[in-house]
Amino acid sequence: MLPQTGTTPATLSIGASALAPGNYSATVTLTPNSGAPLAIPVALKALLPAPVLTSVDPSFVPLGSDDTMVTFHGSGFTPQTQLLLLTAAWGYPVVYVDAQTLQTTMPYLSFLSEGSYPFSAVNPQSDVSGAVTVSIGRLTPVVTSVVNAASLSSGPLAAGELVQISGSDFGPASQFSVVIGGALAKVVSSSDTEALVIVPPQGPGLASTTVIVASGALPSLPMILQLTEAVLGVFTADGSGAGGALFTGTPSPGSTITLFGTGIADLTLPLKVKIGGEDAAVASVGPVDGQPGWFQVSVTIPDDAGTDAPMSVVLCLEGVRSQDGVTLVLTLPQ
Repeated sequence: MLPQTGTTPATLSIGASALAPGNYSATVTLTPNSGAPLAIPVALKALLPAPVLTSVDPSFVPLGSDDTMVTFHGSGFTPQTQLLLLTAAWGYPVVYVDAQTLQTTMPYLSFLSEGSYPFSAVNPQSDVSGAVTVSIGRLTPVVTSVVNAASLSSGPLAAGELVQISGSDFGPASQFSVVIGGALAKVVSSSDTEALVIVPPQGPGLASTTVIVASGALPSLPMILQLTEAVLGVFTADGSGAGGALFTGTPSPGSTITLFGTGIADLTLPLKVKIGGEDAAVASVGPVDGQPGWFQVSVTIPDDAGTDAPMSVVLCLEGVRSQDGVTLVLTLPQ
């Protein structure tokens, strides 16, 4: 054996299981057949077995959450067990529930940015456990419904239509986007659970399309919807899609008023209006300033329209009708 050159490996075994936890030091002396002995200092730290961390609940916390109770599962916990974040002691109280359960509260400050928290556990004079991780991030957005923004009715989509998309976890408006049929849609407004979006032009001859919303880089599952040339919706005064129509002007027989709707991209198409079942003369159709996705239609109410009961209001375009239940209460001319 030539210890000076280290060409021959040597193994030293110590019965550490018989040692109490603590630091130990010794010197190992190697004495060759000839030459001077070699003294090697040896340091040993004896530790108790580490506690075991098997899981953490929740393992994912949405960005922006409030203070959140976190439960750690495993074995070998004691009332003196500490949680470590990386290698430093976790700076908040740890509650010992039993030998298999620990709890702590992560403050809301932990959830202000995306990231991860690797936790481990240690007992007095024990080795450190393996780590479990609490991740912080955004939830995947979910689409639950897509309806015409005026009628609030579900059904096929049409280019130029203003639609209301409902769901959850849409995230900040600055990071929200919608793709319909592979084309980026114009977002008029959005919150965490609702968005108003204009359907972009779709490819010719397509019978269906997909709606996908995204919060940052997280897309929803696609919702598949049918396509059509036009979907007429009339805006109502209370926004419910039924009852009194939203209008400007004085609604009396022979007068001209303006109604508002959505669902067509080409405003040169021959839009018709029926009031009380009678054709009303259409004076003009055009966009509405400051209201993306809306159109306005100026119509003259028939001279013989009744004033004793609400009159139905229906928009028609090449066989497509707006929703039922929209009305107009007429007054006698002054």
